[in-house]
Amino acid sequence: MAKTYLMKFVTDLKGRLDRIGGLPSHLPDSFPAGPNGEELAFLAQFECIAPRMERPGIKLIQIYQDPVGEPWPHAVTLGHDARENIEQAGLRHPDLSRYEIIWNEYEEPVEPFDWEGVEALSESEEGILQSAKAGGLCYLDSTINSDEQFLLQLPEGDLSTNKRIFGGLTLLVVLNSNGEVEALLG
Repeated sequence: MAKTYLMKFVTDLKGRLDRIGGLPSHLPDSFPAGPNGEELAFLAQFECIAPRMERPGIKLIQIYQDPVGEPWPHAVTLGHDARENIEQAGLRHPDLSRYEIIWNEYEEPVEPFDWEGVEALSESEEGILQSAKAGGLCYLDSTINSDEQFLLQLPEGDLSTNKRIFGGLTLLVVLNSNGEVEALLG
């Protein structure tokens, strides 16, 4: 059985580092820009702590996106020395409400890449595999390469928005073969 950490989105904002929407809690060295030089909007950030998603030297993974152009996400990693965003800098995504994330540990009934086991699951169990989470089975593993490590997935439908943030797709965050954090859509 694989351990995973399911995301629950809450509106009781208590300053949690794990969040969707709003502004980043800490500042990257520079805000990422799109192909035309426009500043990308903040989508989410995830704290890299054990046991959920420990990454040596990384405090946070932040996700940015062009709010009016192509939905391709851009991942930025911040070290433990990242400055707090006391000046509230950055660009809010106009179509995304602010949520904080509470994590719930869950034992998946299958191991990663056990697609025969997935076929034997009930519809509700399989639905959990497709939900917003860190670790465990990547439901869209055909999107990632065999030399990439799955970190988390965030389906657009879990964001409770009427707008299409990811073009109807799921955000995947992986560690690529170069050891860099990368955001993909699948």
